[in-house]
Amino acid sequence: MEAFLTRWPHGALSRALKHPNLKFPQSGRLSFMHTRTVRGRWVNKAYDALLLDAGGTLLQLAEPVEHTYASIGQKYGVTATSWEVKQGFKRAFAAPWSGKLRYQGDGRPFWKRVVGEATGCANDDYFEEVYRYFANGDAWLLPNGTYETLSILKDAGDKVNVAAGRAVHVGDDEVADKIGAEAVGIDCWLWGLDVKSFVDIMSRILVSDPLPP
Repeated sequence: MEAFLTRWPHGALSRALKHPNLKFPQSGRLSFMHTRTVRGRWVNKAYDALLLDAGGTLLQLAEPVEHTYASIGQKYGVTATSWEVKQGFKRAFAAPWSGKLRYQGDGRPFWKRVVGEATGCANDDYFEEVYRYFANGDAWLLPNGTYETLSILKDAGDKVNVAAGRAVHVGDDEVADKIGAEAVGIDCWLWGLDVKSFVDIMSRILVSDPLPP
């Protein structure tokens, strides 16, 4: 995940993903049959399942995080500009304590300290309001092409049990996503580096074949 405060209650995630023609599995996994027709063409699948990170990959911020922190912080006496908040984030993530706290439990102590370091405000009410804001589905947007890509991948087959080596994970964090996935034998594509859109994801999973004679 990117460097911003998030949590993922089912309500916020489901609201952001709401669409009348798309039923997305709550597990965050789409699975496919190996070879079949998809919307009139034959395809082979390079992978049998797609695993998606939420924040920073499947969901993108509706506005830059530094703007949100600065805007909400005004009522709590935060005077830092958006640019200054962004620089504060960089300092916080470079601090020695950052790596030790980030992946402990739900990460709440880590984010609370980051908020204080980035904005200069350690007010508990400020932290709680920011925390609630990012739990709201309205704070997030889906990248372009998400609905179409997930619908096409869903059409590629029914849900099956998939061995780790036949799945691919997409996320934006070198440690939590890439190293974590590869540790259990799952390939990982980093969002923004290996793939930059959901169309990229689809084109790397579904490979068109000529129609059979």
